[in-house]
Amino acid sequence: MGSGSQVRRVQTATRTWIGDREYSFHSHVADPRHSVNSSMLGLLTVIVHNGDILKNSNLKENVAEAESCDDVFQRSFLDCVVFLSTSNNPSLQFGEGVEATLRSYGNREIDLLSSDDISPVDLPSGPYVAYEGHIWQPWRIYKDSQSAFVLSLEPYTPHTSSQSSHTRSDVSEMEIVVASRLYSKRTSSRPLSGVRIAVKDAFDINGTKTSLCNRAYNELYPKSNETAPAISRLISKGATIVGKTKLSSLISKEDPTEATDYLAPFNPRGDGYQTPSGSSSGSAAALASYNWLDVAIANGSGRMPAILNGLFGLRLSHGCVDTTSLFAVFNTFDVPSLFARDLKLLAEVVHAWLPDSSAEPSSPDRILWLEDFLPTSNAAQMRLIEDFTSDMESATAVKRINISLAQLWASEPPVEARSESLEQYLDKAGWEPIFFDQYHNLDNFREDYHKQYHRAPYVTRYNRWKWKLGSAVTQEQRDDGIARIKVYRDWLLKTVLRSPECNTILILAVESGHPSYRDAQPKFVLTPQLRNVGQVPYESEVSGRTEQLRVSVSLIGAPGEFLLAPLSGMY
Repeated sequence: MGSGSQVRRVQTATRTWIGDREYSFHSHVADPRHSVNSSMLGLLTVIVHNGDILKNSNLKENVAEAESCDDVFQRSFLDCVVFLSTSNNPSLQFGEGVEATLRSYGNREIDLLSSDDISPVDLPSGPYVAYEGHIWQPWRIYKDSQSAFVLSLEPYTPHTSSQSSHTRSDVSEMEIVVASRLYSKRTSSRPLSGVRIAVKDAFDINGTKTSLCNRAYNELYPKSNETAPAISRLISKGATIVGKTKLSSLISKEDPTEATDYLAPFNPRGDGYQTPSGSSSGSAAALASYNWLDVAIANGSGRMPAILNGLFGLRLSHGCVDTTSLFAVFNTFDVPSLFARDLKLLAEVVHAWLPDSSAEPSSPDRILWLEDFLPTSNAAQMRLIEDFTSDMESATAVKRINISLAQLWASEPPVEARSESLEQYLDKAGWEPIFFDQYHNLDNFREDYHKQYHRAPYVTRYNRWKWKLGSAVTQEQRDDGIARIKVYRDWLLKTVLRSPECNTILILAVESGHPSYRDAQPKFVLTPQLRNVGQVPYESEVSGRTEQLRVSVSLIGAPGEFLLAPLSGMY
């Protein structure tokens, strides 16, 4: 042992392969050991400790935990192990079996350092590379093989105040770089440390452009000089933003065959050629495709992307999170939403994200089965939805009640309905306000682009069709639609959900359980919490074999109700 010990070295640049993993080197600090040849690199692992004795059992637990939770660490980095004391005394006594265990991991050298040599803040526990007189963080490189990202971001480090884009012009696929999760320890003030998050390219992030996946919009506007407060809060809680994801252009529903400016992301489910849906296609496809990603942020309902990509999806209630610097499509209802593969992690992110999330979630006292949407025509899908509902009944000790919104509206209508059916009352309210807002929220874009380039910006055929309809909607028609939506919302809360006296959950299906291929002709449909409840088989036109489609249900509750509570006893 000693500060002058040598470590295994191989030829390198600032980017290299270690085993079967590719890395680039970043965020360097001066090497206090003075043991590095300028043209070679050494692999090492730093273990920060505050005790006098290292037990063999603790060592094994630390290595096992690192291997299970971190995709950057591998045993090659144990070639040299540096024990860094949090005090100014570097001494450390090894318990029985420690050195033998280290040798079994491939360790050849051990160094001891104290906080006088280097601060644990600058050199936290984790894997490192010693090169050119410095110690570097090795960031693992992943390929965006599913074409889900529009921009990659380098992680925050102790030596950077903002994130930079990570781009290379000599690669055909976007590259995402991730730092070791071991560098970040969760604390009460930073409960999301180590959590990797992708963000839909509708949120501003300082130093990057917001493209809305439209080349004209991306060309026209400069990089943002601020980060959306909703994203800043996640960062302040320790989360790492790894990149910005694709979306349907201008946050409008768009089928893959209509994605002209940017290739639509690939949905990994089924035969790999199902639509990712939209508009949050990139966020959903990225999370469904990449195990190294933990959570994805979207906006709007996120319902269909979550369903078709097989994810948990949660749309936040309006007003829960600051929407400043989130591009608005429909001002009245635009809110952030999020996707996750793990229900526990989803709950942790929500609790950290929401400013007022200290209240304990409660289980429902009413479960309503909406006959307006159920049953569907797919028998296999219905068996899974029935099983899910039965599981929820068992977990909550609440029996479902079958109701029809249309019939309840007819028997207990609001006074504003004036004998109109629910379908008649909401007929134009379902699209006129949305189309009006989306058209006029882009007034400045059209004007700025024409002023700069003396021509109209290119937008997809779907957007041109939507703009044509939206431009024909008057302010009065828009306001009438909003008023009708508010009447329906108030009626739903009072008559159906019985809020706030009751905690009610609505169960409905929003898709048929049949394949939807990414090369199919687009179909226009004017159209909460999502739960995947199983899979149904289908004969794929692409692979020529039986594949599986995810089946989901949608759960809707009153604003402020945390819908993960009833699921916690089921999964």
